[in-house]
Amino acid sequence: MPSSLPSPLSRIRELIAAAQDAGKGDSLARTLDKAIQSRLISRETLDGYEADLAGVDDAAWQSLKAEALQRLSRIRARPWEALGDFLNEVKGYAYLKSLGCTEISFVARTYDRKSPDVVAMLEGRRVLCEVKTLILSDAALSDDFLHGKLTRTIIEAKAQLDEFGAADDRKIVTLVFRGEGSPGGDAASCAAQVEAFLAQGPAAGVEVTVFERPAANVGPGP
Repeated sequence: MPSSLPSPLSRIRELIAAAQDAGKGDSLARTLDKAIQSRLISRETLDGYEADLAGVDDAAWQSLKAEALQRLSRIRARPWEALGDFLNEVKGYAYLKSLGCTEISFVARTYDRKSPDVVAMLEGRRVLCEVKTLILSDAALSDDFLHGKLTRTIIEAKAQLDEFGAADDRKIVTLVFRGEGSPGGDAASCAAQVEAFLAQGPAAGVEVTVFERPAANVGPGP
């Protein structure tokens, strides 16, 4: 009989432990349970991330921990939002896996070259995936947002993929929404509106996938 208890978040705990000195009083590792109890970060959201991480193979997991050491250890402000944005990149991995991709790996960031978050192979062709996290608020689906922030984000992501990849690479932008205050309406409805807008042409030259369920609200952090 399946357990009704929440997951122990073992991979999330291992990831943030790899990035932070657990001896520090304000480290993510030491304050995770307190943040959950105070609803600074949603347990439901973390369970979703844990499920994503469970599908990451050993080689990619080791590279993700190395990347966490580089990026999460530098966090000073709004740490839980930064953690969520980092974990959203695993959704790109999960999406490529759902397509049947193999050799899926995270790409380490460098200062001298822009790169996608995840690369893989599918039927002999390289696949590049860039994950972008966007704030979803009450006004997020206004014309100003759709024609402004959303369109700019996709154009910038495409340029990033073009700079890294070759002309025949398959290029994918994965959009993940993070709530701020009100979740901005029904998630499926929000996704449908974004997809209808994208169908008009702003995503020309790149595939865009939209997660229907925005990440649950994450507070401002200490």
